[in-house]
Amino acid sequence: GDRPFNFTYKNLLLESDIKITHQQHIYRADGQIGSVDFTKGYPPRNTIWNWCSLNGKTESGKSIGVNLVDRFNNNMENILWLDDKRIVLSDATFEPGANLKKDPWHIHTNDQIIHLELTPMGARSENLDIKFMKSIFTQPFGKYTGSVTLNGQTENLIGYGVTEDHYALW
Repeated sequence: GDRPFNFTYKNLLLESDIKITHQQHIYRADGQIGSVDFTKGYPPRNTIWNWCSLNGKTESGKSIGVNLVDRFNNNMENILWLDDKRIVLSDATFEPGANLKKDPWHIHTNDQIIHLELTPMGARSENLDIKFMKSIFTQPFGKYTGSVTLNGQTENLIGYGVTEDHYALW
């Protein structure tokens, strides 16, 4: 489009070993699942997006990762990780509640493969307006429930992750 450069790298379901030392206490989270989300580029002057990312399990024990975006990058980031397979998904629809930080979000793909509900457990947000630049940003995090349907088979899923609602004037 009107952008000279954009690069996005996403990878979910990564085995992670985490060690945090704080005030002489050591906290570990060995054997957990993590994600990488990296984007660099020149977005349009007016940029709007919704985004979600989660890692979890299906009811049969398959590892599941989901990355969805709407209204940004022509929705080219929509992908499902199911165990060792990556499956490209269609456009996504985000339906947040009235209170972005507290109300459930409903998210689904138009190909009907993914149906999600995020129940926020917390959120971070920041609103800036310095006239020539503006950012209205809300990122709830919490528990996802929903389903994945492939080849006529539907499985329920549970996962944890984030979603975003962002408007920026760069």
